[in-house]
Amino acid sequence: MRILFIAPRFHTNQVSLLKKLQEEGHEIDFFVMGTGNTEDYSTISPKKIPISIITKSYIRYFKKDIDIAEFSAIAIPDVVKYFRMINQFKPDVIIVRGALSMVYSWFLIPYFFTRVKLIYYTQAPKFVQNLSFLRKVHDYIVSVGHKIRWFTPVLYKEPVRENLKDLTYMDYLPFFIYPEKIEVPGKIKGDILKFLCVVKFESRKNVELLIDVTAQLSKKYKKFELTIIGSTGNAQREAYYQTMSDKIKSRGLSSVITLLKNIPHSQMSDYYKSHDVFLMPSINEPASVSQLEAMSYGLAIICSQDNGTAHYIRDNKNGYLIEATESNIEAAMERYLEEPKLINIHRQESLKLIKTDYSIDKAYNKLMQIVN
Repeated sequence: MRILFIAPRFHTNQVSLLKKLQEEGHEIDFFVMGTGNTEDYSTISPKKIPISIITKSYIRYFKKDIDIAEFSAIAIPDVVKYFRMINQFKPDVIIVRGALSMVYSWFLIPYFFTRVKLIYYTQAPKFVQNLSFLRKVHDYIVSVGHKIRWFTPVLYKEPVRENLKDLTYMDYLPFFIYPEKIEVPGKIKGDILKFLCVVKFESRKNVELLIDVTAQLSKKYKKFELTIIGSTGNAQREAYYQTMSDKIKSRGLSSVITLLKNIPHSQMSDYYKSHDVFLMPSINEPASVSQLEAMSYGLAIICSQDNGTAHYIRDNKNGYLIEATESNIEAAMERYLEEPKLINIHRQESLKLIKTDYSIDKAYNKLMQIVN
């Protein structure tokens, strides 16, 4: 089967799916408006969609220093060249990210009336408290009366789990990760308990809060370290990184906190393998996959509830789900510092979840049901 993915930008959270599809003999291509500097391109090299003259002019005169995320959101394709790219690949299936954007969904509706199977990929939750009238109308139109299927890796948004409305035109297809060949030892990986946080350098990621928490804990505990790895990609994030670096130095935390930027994805494996607990303290997080990557390496997880994929964590089983406040983050980290035996119990559970609930074969079979 020839499967074409179209998205505003390429993201590492889809690498495992692409790899599995290729292993099963499918021909894959991926079209994007833009690419980031720290994503994993080992499986596929995305092709950039040509942009319109309007977009080129706007960037030239008003947005010379534009972030990849912002560019992907505002860029309008050159429609003729865009359709030519699609037709040259001759897809059997088109999976398009950005169904809530006119640019990515409305342009592709004509393919619904051809032999091509059109499917929408979104990170909106399948179960919601309510849906606005405009959103209902939009979803109905772009899915041609809900005849075009959607799938999402987000089941619901924590902490609300009850009295939710099921969007029946959406299927739940969780992120999945290839499990690493990790043996969880009988104790933590060394005398020093090592925490790891992987983020973009933005204020909503709560890096500054994490530094404050670490400063407090370091007064009481000596045998722990924190590594923060982040991506920049624009002037604002670069400035934020520098501010955090200066803060770490000014508070005398350089021996406790290691701050790194723009580490290639190919090198991330070494960091996951050398740490014990993964931290995801961000807020307004649509659907992060990094905690799932950490689980595949057998790390215990501390994750903010304000994250579309927070429900992948089993609270008190393979980690802790928390409201991302200073006191809650500190309390969760302190539990592991006080009871290090918990770490390996939670690490074992992380690996178990990757092999069962987030099984590669289970997710692939679900996708094939949606496609067919």
